[in-house]
Amino acid sequence: PLVRAHLEIDNKSVAIIKNDRIIGIGPGKTNIRVIHEKRSSG
Repeated sequence: PLVRAHLEIDNKSVAIIKNDRIIGIGPGKTNIRVIHEKRSSG
């Protein structure tokens, strides 16, 4: 299944998600939203 990770950037923050798991988070506050979608938007 395709996994899409939506990252809400706040104060220059970066989050790394691989294999449905968070493997790295940058400085700052970041809200990570992991949702499962089968259709691509955009």
